[in-house]
Amino acid sequence: MDRPDSFAYVAPVLRRSDGMRMHYLPVPGEVAQVLRAAGTRRVIGTLNGHPFRRALHGIGNGDFQFLIGQQALKDIGAAYGDTVEVVVAPDPDPDHIDVPAELAAALDADPEAFERWETFTVGQQRGY
Repeated sequence: MDRPDSFAYVAPVLRRSDGMRMHYLPVPGEVAQVLRAAGTRRVIGTLNGHPFRRALHGIGNGDFQFLIGQQALKDIGAAYGDTVEVVVAPDPDPDHIDVPAELAAALDADPEAFERWETFTVGQQRGY
């Protein structure tokens, strides 16, 4: 990602020990500060060279992180404790949703389900 508003750094894969035990990548303070000052809530980039889209999550103490699931870790060839090469930039289309082919086909086949889908917020759609 060769953009003037992008940031490259390395981050350890960590795991939350409280609440939901999700894996996450900490965001360096100076990177988070610039992204937040620009109003960025979602980013695009790469993890170990693999494209990704994620939300910038505050953890309540002024620090920020990206949550990362088991499948994403597998896709990038990383595990808990490994170091990951991260490149991020503000997402130019923060409301973009990658709809899996199976869900898209189901929504195409069922107009009533599609109408219901359209009533969901972007966050709800992303969750599905």
